Amino acid sequence: MEDRIQQGALTVKSAAKSTFLFLLCSAVAFSCSTAAAQTQRSSQPRSSQPRTPSNRGIRTAAQPRSPVRTAQAQTGRRTGPVAVVDVSRIFQNHEGFKRAMEGMKKEVQQYEDSLRARHQALTKKKEELANFRPGTREYVTRERAIADETAKLSVDTQLKKKEFLEREARVYYRIYEEVTRAIQEYASRTGISLVLRYNGQKMNPEDRNSVLAGVNRAIVYQNNLDITSDIIDRLNRLARKPAAPSGARR
Repeated sequence: MEDRIQQGALTVKSAAKSTFLFLLCSAVAFSCSTAAAQTQRSSQPRSSQPRTPSNRGIRTAAQPRSPVRTAQAQTGRRTGPVAVVDVSRIFQNHEGFKRAMEGMKKEVQQYEDSLRARHQALTKKKEELANFRPGTREYVTRERAIADETAKLSVDTQLKKKEFLEREARVYYRIYEEVTRAIQEYASRTGISLVLRYNGQKMNPEDRNSVLAGVNRAIVYQNNLDITSDIIDRLNRLARKPAAPSGARR
């Protein structure tokens, strides 16, 4: 009996000793890992600027952002310079446009001369109508003819006016297409990414319309960005070239 008690005591002592050795080894391993982590953290370079609550979320520079740089940041592509062009000045100095408008002006003048002659003829017929007694067959016939011719003259005038306006619109459209193509080719060749329309005419303080147009300008200031003269020179060089024959091969 006493032998069993002694054996149990020895078993308890042996187990307690093993548990103590296991705890001791675990504590040593934990201390080693903690020391290694501290050494690695201390070896890393620290930021030159301390992270303090006072400088979080605050922009230190109050520099305005350029629209070109903003576009580059948004699209991720390199953006070229910006230019401006005075379209009204181009139309005023476009030789092809002025030639087309001069031709239409001559046609309008010729038609107005023919209208004047027709009006004079109607006036003369109305004066001759006074020589006939109202109610007679001759009077009624002449009066009806004058009314028909007056109505026809009015219709012809309206139709001709519509024709001239439509032709004028086609001329403006054709010239504007030439202008836009010339601007696109010039911009592609020179690396320009954006061309804005502006009005370079000076305001007349005595003219209300001129002042309002100046106040409503989209571009307030530009410096050495105007490519209007270059576009005019290009368009006029093309306008001076003789037209190719209709049956010529392209």
